[in-house]
Amino acid sequence: MAAARRIIVVGAGVGGAVVARRLVAAGHQVTVIAETPVTAAPTSVDLHEASTVDRVASTPVQRIVGGPLVPYPRGRGWAGSAAINAMVWDRPMDDVVPTRMVDTAEIGPVSAAVLAADPLAAPVRLSAIDGLRRTPADDLVDTVSVVAGEVSRVLIDAGSAAGVELADAQVLEADQVVLAAGALATPLILLRSGVPVWGRHLVDHPSVTIPLALRDGRGGDGAFPVVTVESRRRDGRILVVEDLGDPHHRTAGLVAALTSPTSAGTVGLDPETDAPVVAFDLLRGDDLHRLCTLVDAARALIDLPDVAALIDDIDSSMIGGADWVMHQVATTSPVYCHAASACAGTVGRHGRVRGLANVAVADASALLATPAGNPMVDVAQHAAGVAAAIAAAG
Repeated sequence: MAAARRIIVVGAGVGGAVVARRLVAAGHQVTVIAETPVTAAPTSVDLHEASTVDRVASTPVQRIVGGPLVPYPRGRGWAGSAAINAMVWDRPMDDVVPTRMVDTAEIGPVSAAVLAADPLAAPVRLSAIDGLRRTPADDLVDTVSVVAGEVSRVLIDAGSAAGVELADAQVLEADQVVLAAGALATPLILLRSGVPVWGRHLVDHPSVTIPLALRDGRGGDGAFPVVTVESRRRDGRILVVEDLGDPHHRTAGLVAALTSPTSAGTVGLDPETDAPVVAFDLLRGDDLHRLCTLVDAARALIDLPDVAALIDDIDSSMIGGADWVMHQVATTSPVYCHAASACAGTVGRHGRVRGLANVAVADASALLATPAGNPMVDVAQHAAGVAAAIAAAG
């Protein structure tokens, strides 16, 4: 049996958790670096509990050409975005996280009305078991070493990874580095390591949220917004988002998302400040027209009698059109955030960084194709392949 290697996994989201767990099982010494401290085994949170501030971070990004900078939210720390997202998994992955189909009793009134009227609508699969959020990082802290900190760069010696340097200048040595810091953070780490991130490969699912207020509620912050029903269309999805917490604070919304975009952008660093420069360049080509079509379909759902009866009056004629959609995408922080593929021109088979030994990427930035929906399944499958390749190499 090959000797155990010292492996650093940067990030504890879906990709990092899958890689770390499998490399521990293969007998390697794994250290996971997460942005926030972990003081105990992570516990699942209540399905309707709002995300705490220390789990959420954001990066300023430009969504369309010439548009303003807007915050792009992401999960930070243990479990990454899996700790703050809507928990939707497109298909089961029992070896990664437990999931189940939504129960009828959990579906809110707007979702139920859409489900009854729209033949393309269906309940979703959630990683929520017995009312608790589950993530691939559950209990991982019991099997790995954990370091709290933000990685600045990979240390490279003679063309091979030698470890990482943290933002506080702390150095950790390793035989192998796996980057799973996130779709935007990982390419930034590579750039700070002197590794070019080639080409225009950064993609995302451009989306528009149409907020709704229920007639029997008075609006407000409420609890965690839950997706229990989605309508799958040719070019994307329409998700029904409902706040199922305090009935006196009920709000809802429809999210129209283009999940087959052709537009692509870039990730870079400001040469003077070292700050991220992220330009998605969304809605180029026919992407704008196709998202407008999805918004029109969402507007049609709002006008359905059973849906209209549940919500405060809304002038749906004010929703839609190319200018309105472009403005919403350009100026609004998105809720459907699936950045991916920025490193597609930089990595090869099994996420290996081209031209370097013992450096691999195991998050959404390494996906070679735009995910057709929520990318968690794609990331988990890719990360499993990264782990298998490292384990096979011994």
